[in-house]
Amino acid sequence: MIYLLCMLMTCSAAAAVDGSSADEAAIRRVVTSYFRAGDEGRPDLLYQAFQPSLVMYSVRPEGDLTGLDLARWAKRLAEARGLQPAHRRNIQWIDIHGDAASVEALSVFEDHQFRDFLSLLKVQGQWRIIGKVFVNQPVNAAAAENPEDVKAVRELIEAQFDAMDRNDGRRLSALYDPRALSFSVTRGELTAVAMGEWAGRFDEAAARKEFPEGVTRRIDRLAVRGSVAWASFSHRSGHRVVVDTALFAKVHEAWRAVHLTYVVVAD
Repeated sequence: MIYLLCMLMTCSAAAAVDGSSADEAAIRRVVTSYFRAGDEGRPDLLYQAFQPSLVMYSVRPEGDLTGLDLARWAKRLAEARGLQPAHRRNIQWIDIHGDAASVEALSVFEDHQFRDFLSLLKVQGQWRIIGKVFVNQPVNAAAAENPEDVKAVRELIEAQFDAMDRNDGRRLSALYDPRALSFSVTRGELTAVAMGEWAGRFDEAAARKEFPEGVTRRIDRLAVRGSVAWASFSHRSGHRVVVDTALFAKVHEAWRAVHLTYVVVAD
């Protein structure tokens, strides 16, 4: 997740920022399997594309956060009467950092469209989709960003930076939805830690008067699509860089992080 988190647990060093054609091609194949699962009514392709523990999040019109786990999603797909394939699906962009990646995807149907932010990790050499948030929009809705929402998400990330510098676990946990998990890859295996556990580790470090020193934190990229958002931010200490990618949802007008992946990359 961040430099201190990697001090508190064993993190596997990943390769430097990797834009290789092989990784990009593999990521595109994974996302294409996701697209085909819905268009062809094939739950088996969902399990090829997504980590089985996946929960995807969106925001209801009344402002509530709602989650759908992969097992229920696959069951709905299997029991659906008649196929309703998308008119068009495409990948808007891919962002790769070592063994972590992010994708924005667009799926256009007859009377609506979905925009997804997807988080991926390379687990035992295979790319898998670990996290997803999405927004339901009218057809042809542009990827326009509300400046106030961009500002709010940026302020949330900056508040996280401050909480990390102070080892303030209580403040950190307030920035995340209670269901949020952080994911990374350690020795090729997927690892997940609840944000409440991270908050406890921060508070314990603060009680020992252990605080990070010489860490530079930066928001590298941020995108907002309606009630969901994605951001990449990094933490540099010497030649060590930790890159976080987070998924966000606007729940009753308040932005909260709902998912996090992190990876250690070479400077």
